[in-house]
Amino acid sequence: MGTFSWPRTFYRSKPISLVETISAPTQTDDWTLWRTNKMKYARSDRSAIRFNDYIEFSAIPEHAHTVRLGQLTLVDWVLDRCQLVKDPSSGRTIFDPNDISRRHGCPRLVADFLATTIAASCSATDHWTGDIAETDGLF
Repeated sequence: MGTFSWPRTFYRSKPISLVETISAPTQTDDWTLWRTNKMKYARSDRSAIRFNDYIEFSAIPEHAHTVRLGQLTLVDWVLDRCQLVKDPSSGRTIFDPNDISRRHGCPRLVADFLATTIAASCSATDHWTGDIAETDGLF
């Protein structure tokens, strides 16, 4: 099995400047504020993402939804994979993205991952000159 390395611009992208709208009570600690169970689009044009009950990210560029990983765009992939997953029969938590944040000691790790993914997707589309089938060596 070979290794795959992302194009240099892809994994070195800086988080994009998204508009963060925070509507949490003033006494909310960082771990509660940045906890997410399931992110979803806040608008039908996919220009905003509802991170949790308190936080919404907006000003997501339209071309951030161009790069695909299989049938999903990269942004859709993050929304799909970075959510709380429970076993339907037992109710036990199978995966919690917030555990990764705690392990690394960074409450907003999932939010930063989302922003970096959006930036990387935008950065990759800046290098494309045509249809995805015409790009040589990017994927």
